[in-house]
Amino acid sequence: MKSQRRQALRTGVGLAAYALLASAGLVRPGSAQAAQGRAAFEARALDAALAALGAGRPSPSAEIELNVPDLNENGAVVRLGIVSRLPKTEQIMVLIEKNPNPLAALFTLPEGTSAELQTEVKVSESSDIHLVAKAEGRFVALRRNVKVTIGGCAADDGSQTAKVGPSRLRATHKDGITDVRVRMQHPMETGRRKTAAGALIPAHYITECNATHNGRVVLSAQFGPSVSANPYLAFKFAGGAKGDRLRLSWTDSKGEARSDEVDIA
Repeated sequence: MKSQRRQALRTGVGLAAYALLASAGLVRPGSAQAAQGRAAFEARALDAALAALGAGRPSPSAEIELNVPDLNENGAVVRLGIVSRLPKTEQIMVLIEKNPNPLAALFTLPEGTSAELQTEVKVSESSDIHLVAKAEGRFVALRRNVKVTIGGCAADDGSQTAKVGPSRLRATHKDGITDVRVRMQHPMETGRRKTAAGALIPAHYITECNATHNGRVVLSAQFGPSVSANPYLAFKFAGGAKGDRLRLSWTDSKGEARSDEVDIA
């Protein structure tokens, strides 16, 4: 089935062909959903990415919030604070309108995980950032204009020295809530930067990651090349106890994979 998936995504029909395989029972529904997500990351325009996500034209909402500085000196590392007050928020998506591939990240929130996140992204030039939330099958959105002094998608941000390595994890428990902070060690190359000799550095970035508590998924994320080098995540979930194990696993665009664990403090 993996070869069928790859072949379908290579063809011009791409997602449509893969959907036919799924409807015929030849692939698992979860695999079809993942293929849809990756198609959205490959979209080169905002409307195309939203269409691939099934979001269409989401309605504006005051129930979601994006905290980000209006002016950022370095577009290679722009910290986002994300909040959704929509009951039963199940997904949150970050799209950067003027980036070569607008969809930066897609987060899936299981029951018990707070719809409050932090992450860092690359912004290629001053642009609107769109935050889209999905709750009970409905999509809503917020738009925020962000200015950058130095663009982040092809700039030399020092990530050429970054190597794939162990993630730094911290998980603390208080009053029934576990607070998780993660710094993954990965170059997150966009495929648009060049060496000093002018050669393109190949794309190499984390595509999927999962955090699990005692084997239960507490956060799932899909990334595109617009996530900053050495990706950062902060989130909270209900439950957990001191001494429980938290595990973070990721796979990247080259098929490399890594898992790291920490005890909740």
